Amino acid sequence: MSLDDETTQQSPFRRPGWIAAAVVVGLLIVAALVVWIVSSVSSSDDPEPAPQPSESSTSAPAPSEGAAGGSSICGLDVVEMTGTLDTAPATTWDYAGTTPFPVSDEFGPADTTDAGIKMCFARTPEGAALAASVGVGYLLNADTVQPWREYALAAGPIRDQLLNTPSTSESSPEIRNEVTAFRLLSYDGDSARVDVGVTVTGNGKTGYLSAVIPLIWEDGDWKVNYSESDLTARPAQLPNLAGYIYWEG
Repeated sequence: MSLDDETTQQSPFRRPGWIAAAVVVGLLIVAALVVWIVSSVSSSDDPEPAPQPSESSTSAPAPSEGAAGGSSICGLDVVEMTGTLDTAPATTWDYAGTTPFPVSDEFGPADTTDAGIKMCFARTPEGAALAASVGVGYLLNADTVQPWREYALAAGPIRDQLLNTPSTSESSPEIRNEVTAFRLLSYDGDSARVDVGVTVTGNGKTGYLSAVIPLIWEDGDWKVNYSESDLTARPAQLPNLAGYIYWEG
């Protein structure tokens, strides 16, 4: 059966065998997309290709109630209500399974949940960029998708919907993902939008993807504030990460 034939019955991105098929045809980027997509509750049988990421590629969701969010849950008391980033802060690397993601002594994560999820980021542009990047790392590892959701999703109906949708994703040992770079699209201290760039390697090939993460400051930390449109969106495939700010460790 061709991939086109399969698509008419069910989106191939939701089929367990798609990871292996992606390697065979050289579309390694899709292997990383699988973990992302099945962690959502998309009901689309034939989703439209995602556009190149931009500030207007998806509409920003309205902040949840309590977006002011209070003081830092772990004592990272520095607060910046405006700002941009031209360079990355000093970081080292931590891992979600085999996926490396950046961490910072200054901007977070500064604490860990009982389930082992890194949390608590500074209310600064750097903290927002790190919160989004760490979240992508957890989403790209099958074992950490659900515990990350439980901590990191902002309060509201989308959170409830996702928590009631168990993750069925599987990680492929042939594929390696790295949370490589970012662009801070917007930041006002109460909310932020971060475009996270991921490098995917396997079978001698390299690919790149991008996902825009919407954040709000809630309960003393950055939380992911998905909108309805985010549930059917998928990360954009990129030729490279030109224009992104690279994490260095």
